[in-house]
Amino acid sequence: MQSYGNISKVETERELVFNYDSKTGNSVTITYEVPEDKAIASLPGLGSRTSLMPGVILKKATVKPGEGGIASVRLEYGKPEEAEEEEEEEESGGGDSGDDNDDENEADIIEQSLEGAVNDEPLLSHPKAQNGITDAHREYLKAVQDGVRMWELVTELNEDGSPKLDKDKQPIMRPLKKLLKGLSGNGQAVLKMIRNGIHSYRNPGATYREVRIVSSSQVNLNGLGAIASPSGAPTPKDRNWLMVGKSFSRSSGDKKRKWRVETIYELSAPGGWNKQLYGG
Repeated sequence: MQSYGNISKVETERELVFNYDSKTGNSVTITYEVPEDKAIASLPGLGSRTSLMPGVILKKATVKPGEGGIASVRLEYGKPEEAEEEEEEEESGGGDSGDDNDDENEADIIEQSLEGAVNDEPLLSHPKAQNGITDAHREYLKAVQDGVRMWELVTELNEDGSPKLDKDKQPIMRPLKKLLKGLSGNGQAVLKMIRNGIHSYRNPGATYREVRIVSSSQVNLNGLGAIASPSGAPTPKDRNWLMVGKSFSRSSGDKKRKWRVETIYELSAPGGWNKQLYGG
């Protein structure tokens, strides 16, 4: 359950968009879906704050009716007017503005976005299918999933998954049903799901995008395909991020020769990305 404003709901979709603009400052946009009859009650008060980003207030709330009685709610947070006026006074005061390089670094990140989704993963890759189940029993469960009948003969395996051999060095064959008798509690639960037609499960994942403005000397593909820790990206326990994309663009009329770089990170499954494969 998630809470926004005055209502709790089952969240079917969520999108957070973080932006930075040198003139308007930080801003964040939250969108979510909620039953239409509860949409208005779910709205926080205009001028209220959010724990996602300090220093911003709710400046605009939009409710858009959708299909099936579900409304889409959009909350837009931005800098308070008082802060905008203070910055304008500082800019017009003519005083020392400090180190120009510090200002440029502060504005390097111009956009951040986080998109959550769920992906289909094989049932036998679920943690429940990894704990307390031997390699041999996992192979028997896979046989059931592949459509092998309970009365069919399959090769009996040792606990490590290697075939058992008779005195003539030939594989020992037994009915699948008999080989499944030694399943653990987790194994029995997985077998029941397979028999009920469940062969995959929905695993939560996320993609994090970050857009920066960089100089020509920073145009490179460093870190691509490696474990990373992107600035500002929320990281669930026992997971990490992998840089899966990096693209650069620049207009021909850019006199400062600045580049726009978009970097994309993908959230790992529980346990994290394999460090032997992806470094980090």
